Amino acid sequence: ENNLNDFCSGTTSQQHASFRKLIAMRKHHAAISDDRFKSGLERLFNVASDPLSSEIDRLLAVATLGRIASTIRGIRKNIHKRLPEVLKSSLPSPDILDDVDDRAYVGQVCAIALPEWGTDYAASAAIIEETGEQARKSFLVTLLRSTPDLEVALEILSDHLRGWVPATEAPGNSVSKRLRRILSSLQAAIADSMPEPGVDPGDVLSKMIKSSYLGVEDPIKKDVLSDTAEEVAGVVHEMVRLRFSLATSASTYSALKSIKGLLDNDSWGKFAKKSQTMSMVVLDISEALLILARQGITDSALAEQLVTALGSRDIARLHMKELSLKPGLSNEIKNWLALGRLDVSQKVFSDGGESQKLSDDTLLADLLVDSLRFRNADSVGRQQILPEIEILNPSLGTGINRLLNYGLGLCDAINSMAKRRRLKVRGNVGDEEDYSPLDHDLVGDVPKGRRVRIIRPVVEKVSEDGIPFVLRKGLAESI
Repeated sequence: ENNLNDFCSGTTSQQHASFRKLIAMRKHHAAISDDRFKSGLERLFNVASDPLSSEIDRLLAVATLGRIASTIRGIRKNIHKRLPEVLKSSLPSPDILDDVDDRAYVGQVCAIALPEWGTDYAASAAIIEETGEQARKSFLVTLLRSTPDLEVALEILSDHLRGWVPATEAPGNSVSKRLRRILSSLQAAIADSMPEPGVDPGDVLSKMIKSSYLGVEDPIKKDVLSDTAEEVAGVVHEMVRLRFSLATSASTYSALKSIKGLLDNDSWGKFAKKSQTMSMVVLDISEALLILARQGITDSALAEQLVTALGSRDIARLHMKELSLKPGLSNEIKNWLALGRLDVSQKVFSDGGESQKLSDDTLLADLLVDSLRFRNADSVGRQQILPEIEILNPSLGTGINRLLNYGLGLCDAINSMAKRRRLKVRGNVGDEEDYSPLDHDLVGDVPKGRRVRIIRPVVEKVSEDGIPFVLRKGLAESI
């Protein structure tokens, strides 16, 4: 009873505390039917939207609204609908809030409302956050959702990191530790948001790594740098998961060299050898080299990135020799791989446009999968949705039917182009099959029983000699 009274007429701080007590007592769901709760909720909206409110009151009000929406499903939709109005004016910096959960809820509210001022605010909040990783992630989700693609988000982060110098005895070490935390949370934010990658996010990530250390001394502790390098590799791998066509571009991996430059060769070699995340990047580069190789294309720049990821030129040569034993390779390509010609650019095809064609094929592979999704949605729409619309508004139904027909026409054109480029989809959504790391990207853990369910099918390209190879890996979940 006292908690509801405080929530209704107490200060913002008392409202914040009383709702947390209602949660602890498991009475928050029942409280929403009480007029005192409704009155207190309106007061929170008023304080949160008023730029003249004290900084701490406004942030506490926003955090409490975020907590209420997160914990009470019955009023979540209505709260979310009103949040853009609440955040018309910029919020104070979240670091004045003592509670890390409150900072996380402020970030969640920003990610829902996506205010115009949110990009710089979110980037700054993600950087200045000390140890609240859930809060950091929520602000990075805001940043990714409020920018066109990952590349732009990384550019904004880079700009803010360039001016951030911690007031510590060893600023280089502090920068590395903070960068590690940011990159770790960024991986989780990318997995949640699945943003468009942009044209060359790897190059921007590389510049971000370099700009982070401007104005500070090089980190002294090698283990601190190695921990940061682990997360750099993790972000690189997430970029490849966003769009596998990025795997064949050497610049995707350029951030690895940026962080490697801060370590001596021996330290980097030891790190690369034991790093589990780097082993995933090695697999990404290896698959990219094989995709190019089966097209008759060699790429010495990509092979050099393999040297960086493996930590040793000799190890990279042995690894490439193993790749030369894979099926579907011409003798010229096998020789190039077997000899480990890392320093030689060799063009097996005289047609200088083959590399561009391969890049086009990977984009076409994505369109091919999307066209299948559209056809499935079109079927459901015509059978279940369109008849209802035609009854309620015949003219609107005619327009939607025309729009669906345009979509099918585009799908036909995509399928025709894919057929000419010898692309085909293998499998269907919902199929169950044995897990293969060469065929599948996994959502969740590696399956114990080796069986997975297909979420997005594999796209293959058939070479001129009739040998199929995976151009775009499928997405699967463990059964």
